[in-house]
Amino acid sequence: IMSAEEYAMNAPPVEDGENYEYTITAPGKRLCYVGAHHSFDPKDQIFVDLESRFATHPPTSVFIEGKASINGREEEAYAWLRTLSRDEVIRDGGEPLFTLWLAARYATPEHNIHAYSPEPDFVTEISSIEHAGHAREDILAYHIYRQIRQYLDSGGTPDVNGFRTYFQDFLNNFAKIEGWDSKETLRMGNEIISSIDFAYPEKYDDFANPIPGGGKPWTSINEVAKATSRLRDEHIVR
Repeated sequence: IMSAEEYAMNAPPVEDGENYEYTITAPGKRLCYVGAHHSFDPKDQIFVDLESRFATHPPTSVFIEGKASINGREEEAYAWLRTLSRDEVIRDGGEPLFTLWLAARYATPEHNIHAYSPEPDFVTEISSIEHAGHAREDILAYHIYRQIRQYLDSGGTPDVNGFRTYFQDFLNNFAKIEGWDSKETLRMGNEIISSIDFAYPEKYDDFANPIPGGGKPWTSINEVAKATSRLRDEHIVR
């Protein structure tokens, strides 16, 4: 697995709105990776591209980000998704849920499509990053800042109160981690949210990246991003 520094130096440049793609082949097998920009717009070309892939070569398995609840509940998830329209799925869950919707649509008794979300367990992930020496405030800030872009792209209003409502369930998950004081965690998280300047939301993108763009200085939050990215990469590859 490339380090964050190696990736920044060696990965081909990808323009905004384009996908980072590669394919690994072996005799009789093919693994296609599509690193898509997150989108909730049904008119986005990424959804047309994904539809074309399934129509041309329906896969035998799909691996998606951020939907660990589907693991072991494939048929239940497929049954629910078949009740939803294309645009509903995209607006609700972006390209990960849309990929799962396509799997539900193209799966047949003769051609089953298995679905997996190879995510690390939330508590294990957060605890591992903390045990590596990162401060809780930086861990919280990283997870808060990385959600801002997704919140806005999904149609969220650019204000603190709207984002606070959007992020509240996720913040509550932090407050339930063993050893984390719930009141202090909620106070700290809400304090970080209150400080967000939605007039310039793009400035938080660099905080959420393992390597900030444009030669900007690294922060302790970038270090959390780097450690989290590495932990997740290793877990997913395993």
